[in-house]
Parts: sequence; C-alpha cells; structure tokens
Amino acid sequence: MKESEVELTYAWVDNNLVITILEQQLNFNIGPRLGQVLREKTNLQYPNIILDLSHVKKINSSGLAGLIFCYKCVQGNGQLRLAGRNDNIRKVIEMSGLNQLLPSCLGVDEALGELSPH
Repeated sequence: MKESEVELTYAWVDNNLVITILEQQLNFNIGPRLGQVLREKTNLQYPNIILDLSHVKKINSSGLAGLIFCYKCVQGNGQLRLAGRNDNIRKVIEMSGLNQLLPSCLGVDEALGELSPH
C-alpha cells in the first residue's frame, strides 16, 4: 500500500457493499480511494453502500467531501448509510448540515436492517 492510500476493507453482504475504513482520520486521501474501490467492485452499478466509520476518530472538510462523493454515487440507484461513527464525527456532520444527506446507524447490522432491497 502506498503511504498516501487510505486503508480499508470491503465485503458484500446481501447485495450491499460494506466498506470499513481502517484509518483514524478521514482527509483528502479518502475520495480517490473510495472512487477506486467503487469503480473496481461495482462496475459503476452503485448498490447500497455502508461506510463503517468505527475506526475513524477525526474528519476534516476533505473527508466530508469523500463522504459526499459516495452519496452522489448511490443517488438514484441505491442508498448510503454511515455506521459506527463516534460523537466527534457526528458533531462535524451535523455542524456541516450533512446529517440529512448522510444517515447514520450505530453499527453495520443496524444499517443492513435499514436498507431497502432493490
């Protein structure tokens, strides 16, 4: 892995792509890395996506842009859920006004339960 790449894992669960971000901070590297995974794993047919943020402790405006990128990818085709976010991440998302666009769940299991099949 290159130093500038964001470390993450992904798995398909009931036709939902679950991406677990293994970094403690989301910054400018997240958008390109998520784009790469989405292109490679979905063939540009964006399904429901769950972003597991349970390892993430901090996020900046560039990290928010990466989350918005994921939202735009699924818009009209699937749904996006954030899972496992901590209070710091919640506050940043709420202060930015993105909490309506980026619904959150306590964990991946809750997110899977909320997503409607398509």
